[in-house]
Formats: sequence, C-alpha cells, structure tokens
Amino acid sequence: MGGTAYLTLEDSEEPYLDGVKYDVMPPMKRYRDIGQLSGGEKTVAALALLFAIHRCVLLLISILLLLLLSFFFSFCLFLPKSLIE
Repeated sequence: MGGTAYLTLEDSEEPYLDGVKYDVMPPMKRYRDIGQLSGGEKTVAALALLFAIHRCVLLLISILLLLLLSFFFSFCLFLPKSLIE
C-alpha cells in the first residue's frame, strides 16, 4: 500500500553546511526524482514526512517525560522523612 522514502545528506562530511535530499518512490511506481513527481504525489510525500517528524518528536517527548518521572521518584526515595512531612 505505501511507498518508500529516504532522507540523505547532500554533504556527509560537513552535514550542517548543506541540505538534506528527500527521495521518494510512490507505491507501484518506479523511482523518480522528487522534481518529476506530480503535484499530488509531492503533497502526499510532504505530508508523510511531516507526520513522520511529528511521530518522532512525540516519541522523544514521551521518553524524556518518563526519564524525568523516574528521576523524580528515585530522588524522592532518598529524601529524609522529615522533609517529606
């Protein structure tokens, strides 16, 4: 049902100086440069990238929250009882 997409660095030795290339292969079609895709295919590819980034950000936020909560609870275990009351 779905196609494939790849993100590659344009310059792997200095990644912050150049951009990122987004290669897309729509389902049941051969590989083409993103400039050769139709407008609808470009839109779907851009939305797919946006949703993938959104999903990764939500995953990172949830992992950070779990780490913060575990740190907080482990810190509370070592507090003296006089401070807790």
